[in-house]
Amino acid sequence: IVYRTKICDNCSWELSFMGDPQDPQKLVHVSTSDAFMRSTTAGRSWILDFINTVTVYPRPNIAYRGDPKIVTARNYGGFYLSALFSDFTDPARQKTGGILYKGGYSGGPGSANLNASIFQDIPANPPPPNLLFADYEKLAVDPQSSSLYIAAGHVWFENLQSFENALYISPDAGITFARERLIGNLAIESIAVGSDRTLYVAGNQGGDGKILRFRSVQPAIFDTYQLPSREMMWPPKISTNSNRAWFGFMGPEIIADNSAQSPYRGRLYGVWAQAEKYVADANFEYPYYGFNFNVFASYSDNRGETWSLPIKVNDDVGTGDQFFPSARVDDLGRLHIAFVDHRNNQASSLFDVYYAYSSDGARFSRNIRVTDIPTANDPSGGRTIGDYLDMV
Repeated sequence: IVYRTKICDNCSWELSFMGDPQDPQKLVHVSTSDAFMRSTTAGRSWILDFINTVTVYPRPNIAYRGDPKIVTARNYGGFYLSALFSDFTDPARQKTGGILYKGGYSGGPGSANLNASIFQDIPANPPPPNLLFADYEKLAVDPQSSSLYIAAGHVWFENLQSFENALYISPDAGITFARERLIGNLAIESIAVGSDRTLYVAGNQGGDGKILRFRSVQPAIFDTYQLPSREMMWPPKISTNSNRAWFGFMGPEIIADNSAQSPYRGRLYGVWAQAEKYVADANFEYPYYGFNFNVFASYSDNRGETWSLPIKVNDDVGTGDQFFPSARVDDLGRLHIAFVDHRNNQASSLFDVYYAYSSDGARFSRNIRVTDIPTANDPSGGRTIGDYLDMV
């Protein structure tokens, strides 16, 4: 580790992080707080702005809510940030929709504003008492055009009078959006666009990892394939001394290798956390708990139809849980994975972050502990540690 810096205070929940692939000095960080951190020094120093202060909104009475995802915008050298927004038109019933921000990496006083456009607005006649009309949205950009894709859950379709999964398509870099219903009960976890411009959505369905490969986005027509992940159903214990669950992100993450310099261009990677077994325990708060979660990776060279034998990423020999995987592929085709790790403090709710990489998707490096001291879980009694982490 060359250096580490503090980014901001109280800004780790739902954190999303991105860098300019053309300039490693430029980074941006945002979380459920509207503290908006940008760096032009590779993270050695950070400039604080606030999203709601620097954004030109399409109408009054709306503000940033959280659940962000950031991707690079190669077409103009900036980034896209998808998120939820709150509508304060009715202060007694603040409703939530989906919004897309566009901006650059330079911040501070007098910096260029963010521009925003709404992809999921508040329905005209929503069913009471619902206030949430999009959730857990995931964002991807076509690397060869200005097309954007957002996949989201809990989207209200008035013509069906029901909440469904949805795919939002923007052919013009987020200025306008069309919406398509995604039939099925997939819990969407990630989205990617391949080197041939094929759209992929990955998620959890009945405990199994699934991938949707789109033949068409308008209308939404896709084929469903099975990832090698299985039975991602029950959570781990928060510690070996507890009968409570530790809620953590298990994936699957889907990543596309689109680099022209990569020997594996066109490959897809799937990364997820999976328990060794599930144990029935009458003292646990659920019927079962997951025992010894590990992080696994697999790849497909035929567009998701078949997958390689899963490889365990974490190199511990004990039964500590590993989960919260975050994965990226660099321009040379190397797969990088960071994850939350409980190997060192299993009797308490303390965790570390570890990192590993693979040059071929079949063998992983020695794990490197990133955190210099363990991090405590939410001291207020919560059992989640931030919904997800992000690595660039």
